[in-house]
Amino acid sequence: MEIITISSRFINRFHKPIWKEISDLHKLLNKNKPIVKICGNKITSEAFKVASYKPDMMGWIFSPFSPRRISIEKAPKIIKNIQREYPEIFHVGVFSGNPIYEIVNIIKILNEKAYGLDFIQVLEGSGFIWRLRSVLQQEHIFVPVIPVIRPQGPISEDLFFPTDPSLFWILDRFDPNLKGGTGKTIPENYFKRKVRKPFLIAGGINPDNVQEYLKLTGARGVDISSGLEDSPGIKNEEKIKKLFTKIQEFSYS
Repeated sequence: MEIITISSRFINRFHKPIWKEISDLHKLLNKNKPIVKICGNKITSEAFKVASYKPDMMGWIFSPFSPRRISIEKAPKIIKNIQREYPEIFHVGVFSGNPIYEIVNIIKILNEKAYGLDFIQVLEGSGFIWRLRSVLQQEHIFVPVIPVIRPQGPISEDLFFPTDPSLFWILDRFDPNLKGGTGKTIPENYFKRKVRKPFLIAGGINPDNVQEYLKLTGARGVDISSGLEDSPGIKNEEKIKKLFTKIQEFSYS
């Protein structure tokens, strides 16, 4: 497995010493067990239910197209309280269909009212992603932008090139009518060969197929939302328990 090196330019948390943040991020991206990112957190009690299992990352969806969208009025308080109680969890803002100025504004609000985001996950084209990265740099906001790739055929290193470099990527199922949240897996025949780029696999992942898809894809981890839910935003605790049991049992060897 390729080792990922971390530079301080990726860091934007203010509630930890910078040396500890770099250490935590390096450990996260190079851990022996798969990374677990649980997305679609929008209700306080449900978010704390998820946090109690200490996933590596929690995703907060700000896309206007998602039934799991959390408002910017509500997000800071929930995120800040979880950051205080579970400081080891990384927080990911998820954006799709949001203009750049709105993304920047949300980041600034969370920096002011919470302890900020650790990553920005963006489901847009490479041109949008590079413009966003440029604007963030101009605003002195050093939060890594994590691109979402939705393959329409066999996966190769070429898919990652337009948004490289990135700490990692998200691979999700393509649907011409939906901006994420399909609940469907990427076709198995797309993974004809392994790629070296680090990515989390999303789309239709659940406790029953998580080990299968980790082995099939060589993904560094999983990004799950609907696979743990009874309805959008409402997580099923038995499914969460089963997921973490499967993750602990899993081995890359």
